[in-house]
Amino acid sequence: MGSLLTAFAAVLLLAVLVSSLAHLAALLVFGALITPALLSSVGWHGWLFAILALVLARPLAIWISFLGAGLPVTEQAAIAWFGPKGFASVVYSLIVLSAGVLISEEVFHLVAVTIVLSILLHSSTDLVVARRFEDEPRGMS
Repeated sequence: MGSLLTAFAAVLLLAVLVSSLAHLAALLVFGALITPALLSSVGWHGWLFAILALVLARPLAIWISFLGAGLPVTEQAAIAWFGPKGFASVVYSLIVLSAGVLISEEVFHLVAVTIVLSILLHSSTDLVVARRFEDEPRGMS
């Protein structure tokens, strides 16, 4: 039984390593596609879309999902600002781009601009928000 668990652990570790390499490769491809030309190609309406997605659509969706959850308002606000986000947007945008559908490049550009703006906004506010939670007494909203 012990050797079976050891083999399972080895396979699991291999799966995690392969998954991490695939994750890194996708991020590398995505990052390589982000160019000044891409960022300027969406125009003001693309940047407006990205801003509205980050400051209106996602926070509103988070707020609705937390109705009745009993979380303090400050925690809801932090979650609405920082998440959810993740690797799926990168993968989906690369799938759309490689699918060759009629507007695949436009969709990829909008997603890319939104991700870039998200990285800039959230990485520049993470310490401010973290300090807010440091200063807040435990159990208070």
